[in-house]
Amino acid sequence: MKDDRIQVSEKHVGLRVVLFVVAVVVAVGAFSYGISALGAKQSGYQLIEASADSDAPFYNREISFGYYLEGSSGAIKKATKELVGVYTPILAAAYKQLDSSVEYAGAVSIGALNNHLGEEIGVSAELYAVLKDAYARTLENLNFNMFAGALLAEWKAVLILDDPVGFDPLTNADMAARFAEIAAQVSNLDNFSLEFLDDERHIVRFSVSDEYAAFCKEMEIEAGALDLNLLTNAYRLEMIASALEDLGFVDGYLLSQDGLAITLSGCGRQGYALYGMEDGSVVERGSFGVEGGSSKAFMAAFPLGLYSGSYYSVVDGRLRHLFFDVYTGEIHDVVSSCTLVSLGGKAGGLVDDMAYLVYIASLSSKSDVIEAVVSLEDSGTDSKIDSWAGAVFVDLVFQDGTDYVVEPVENSVVGSSADAASSKEVQ
Repeated sequence: MKDDRIQVSEKHVGLRVVLFVVAVVVAVGAFSYGISALGAKQSGYQLIEASADSDAPFYNREISFGYYLEGSSGAIKKATKELVGVYTPILAAAYKQLDSSVEYAGAVSIGALNNHLGEEIGVSAELYAVLKDAYARTLENLNFNMFAGALLAEWKAVLILDDPVGFDPLTNADMAARFAEIAAQVSNLDNFSLEFLDDERHIVRFSVSDEYAAFCKEMEIEAGALDLNLLTNAYRLEMIASALEDLGFVDGYLLSQDGLAITLSGCGRQGYALYGMEDGSVVERGSFGVEGGSSKAFMAAFPLGLYSGSYYSVVDGRLRHLFFDVYTGEIHDVVSSCTLVSLGGKAGGLVDDMAYLVYIASLSSKSDVIEAVVSLEDSGTDSKIDSWAGAVFVDLVFQDGTDYVVEPVENSVVGSSADAASSKEVQ
C-alpha cells in the first residue's frame, strides 16, 4: 500500500490563527514525492495536463489531475499520453458546460441558457442533473442561489480592482444601495423560471421576468442570471471524478485552484497535515490519513499563496471576498477559513460539503456557526443540510483568532502530535 503524504505550509501575516488550514491532499507544483521531473519518469503520481483547446484557452488551468503510474520510464510516458487523451474531453466538457457566460460549439453551456431566454434547449444528461440539483438547493434558501449571477458579477467587478476601496459598499453609499437592490432582485425567485421539460431528452427552458429584465437594463447589468457561483468547481470536480471512475481510472486526485480536492476510490493512504502558529512560526500540530475516495471543501476570507485567487481585498480593515450573504449582498466578518474533509467519495459529496460552507458564510455570529457545526455532529438529523454526512475533519478558524475543531473520526489515523481535543474550541 502506498503511504503518500503531502504537506503544505502557508503563512498569512496579520491574521491571528491558532490552527488554521488543513493542508490539501495535493498541491499544484508542491508534491514532495509524486510529480516526476521532466525527462525520465519514475513511479508515482504523474501530472496529467489536458491538451490545448482554441475555444477555451484557459480551461486546463483551473483544475489539476494527478494519476498514479508505475513501471519503466517508457511505460509511464506511454500511459501518461493515453491518459491525456482520456482526460482532455472530460475536462473540456465539464468546464464548458458549466461556463455561465460563453456558448461553445458542440457543448451546450449554462451560458447558452442565459443567452437564449425562453427557448427550449437540449443539454447533456450531466448538465441536466447538475441544473436539477442546483435548483433544489436554491429552493432550500440556505445561501445558495443559482439565479444570483448578477450579484456575483458585481462583487467580482469590485474585488478584481487593484484599489477597490472607493467602490466597496463599505465606503461608497451609492454602491451599497446598488448591491442591496441587486440582492433583493436575485433573492426574489419569482423573477426566474427554470423548467425541466423532458427528463429523457434533457430539455430545459430558462426565463426571467419582465421586471427583472427591465431592472437589469436600468442598472446596466450584463451578467447572466443563471450561475453556479461558488459551487461551480465542486460540480466540475464531481463531474470529472464520476467520468474517470466510470472508465476505471480510480487511483488519482483532482484539485481546483480555489482549494477543493477529490481523491478517487482507488487511492492509497493519503495524508492531511495540520498546521498552527506558535511564536510567529508555522508548526505542524499533527496529521491524519485517509484511504480511498475522499473530498475536501475549502473556504477562506483571505487568499492563501497556494490558491491563486484574485477576488479578495481588505477594506477599512475588513476582509472582503466572494463568500457573501446572497440575500443582502453583505459580507459577514465571522469565519476566516473552514476546511471540511469527507470520506466515501459518494456522488455529490463535495457539492454537499461546499454548499455547507456557503451556508455558514451567511451566519452573522460565531455562536450560530458553532451551533451549525454541532448540529452536523449530532448525526445530521437536526441539521438544516440533511444531505451532509460523514465528515472526517472540520477546521473552523474565526476572524477573532479562535478555532473550532472536529477531529477525524472512524477510518482515519491521527498523528501523535495533534493536540486539539475532539469538537472543542481552541483559544
